[in-house]
Order: sequence, then C-alpha cells, then structure tokens
Amino acid sequence: MKTLVVPMQGSIGAAVPSYLERTYFDHVMLVHPWSKNGAAHHNALGLADYFRSRLMRFRAKKRDSRETEFEVIAMKCSQKPLEISEYFCQSLRRDYDEKNRESADDSVSGGLFYDVLLADETPVGYIIGTMQLSVDRIPIRCHITSLGYDIRKPLRHEFKPEKSIGDSFEMIPLIAQRNDTIQMLRRKNAVGNSLKNIHQWYKKSEVWQNSFEIKEISEFSKETGLHQTVNVLSNHVKTLCGWDPQVIEKLEHAKYRITHFGRSLDGI
Repeated sequence: MKTLVVPMQGSIGAAVPSYLERTYFDHVMLVHPWSKNGAAHHNALGLADYFRSRLMRFRAKKRDSRETEFEVIAMKCSQKPLEISEYFCQSLRRDYDEKNRESADDSVSGGLFYDVLLADETPVGYIIGTMQLSVDRIPIRCHITSLGYDIRKPLRHEFKPEKSIGDSFEMIPLIAQRNDTIQMLRRKNAVGNSLKNIHQWYKKSEVWQNSFEIKEISEFSKETGLHQTVNVLSNHVKTLCGWDPQVIEKLEHAKYRITHFGRSLDGI
C-alpha cells in the first residue's frame, strides 16, 4: 500500500492535486499540529473532500476506477520543531503498525510505503521526523519543491515556469537510502570507481548541473588513476541509473547527469 503524507502547514496543499494525478497512492494522510476541535482541522477535512472529488473526476476521464482513501490527522502538539518531529513520527509509526497488524500476509505488509511531500516553507520538524523514520527502517521517501515563481532562488537552467507543480518535486536523500547505496557501492568496487570518476569530472568542471557523455568520462578517467573503457563505463552508468534512488539520470541524446542523491555520495 502506497501512502502520501502531506504536512498541511504553509501552501503545500496547492501541490497535492497535481502530484496525485501523476502518481497513484492508495492512501493520503493530511497531517497538522492543531486539535480536532479547531478551525484548521475542519478546513483540512473540507480540503480532503475537495482533493478526493477532484481526483475522482480526473480518473473518471482516464477511465481509471481505482480509489484513494483520504485521512486527516490532528497531532495536537506545539509547533516547536522537536515536538512536531516526535508527534509526526508517532503518527506514521502508528499507521505503519496498524497496517501490518491488519494484514496476515507478509507480502502485503512488505509492500507498505510512505512518501512525504514538503515545500521549502514546511516547518523543519517534519524533515527531522522523516529522517528519524528512515533510520528506523520505515519504508519512506521524501520530496520537496518550491511553490510559486520565485525568480531569486533557482539558477538560470533550473528556472522552468512551464513545469507543472507535480513534476517540480525533487527527492531529499534520506539517511537509510544513503547508507544502503554506500553498502552497494562497496560491494561493487568497479561501479564505485565509475562514480568516483564522475564525481572527479564534475569537480573539475565546477558545475554539478552539466550533463556528460560516457566517452568524456572514459577519457577523463585516464587522469584519475581509475581508467575505465567506454564499454565498462557504459555498463556501470546503466547500473547507477537503475538503482532506487537513482544515482545517475539518463537524458536525451546519450547524455547523462548526476542526481542530487548522487552528489550526496561524493567522498565515499
């Protein structure tokens, strides 16, 4: 079961319909720190109904009969970062444990998965909580975006106002994901050497957003002491593209680019 978790502080709600239209989720949790008796909770329930009806209309046009359950969680806590983190972790752990208990089939419980949706204005307590859940081996991912058209934040090549909100989210590397990938790289030394060559190439170019071709990295690898042929590099880059999370992304015309997650592996 795939669950989308949305901390309902700030303007993140504007991104939810677009994200749900591009990715299917069985369950959506709208989470907030206020009580069930307040106006915020009442409004969140109304928003959940709107999200549900809009999504059903979208799916009806696509002749998609699947349904998504919406739930609003009132954590009833202060807005201090560490308290939000604690109550957020408790809410997701409770949901995770309940779903595992409801299913006697291990294959179903093993299919549980959470995706936390954040905006750059979301309180930091939620990302602290998400990191903690990742360390605790709850199957979780986290995506973040900037809402609106703030021309000051992105670099020139990153500013793409034509992009839909749902397509603008980027994955935040979580601790457990990084640790798992490091372990895989240590077991696959040749793949690790390819990534080292790619990191060195980027450091020399000083622009992490540049794309590269396999032959460029192969030629450059003669300078690093870890020379690899085009064929060898091609195989290893395909491996890095296939990992989840992706370390390298494939672009058009035989070009590739390191991902944000791939950058976080520099120096391993």
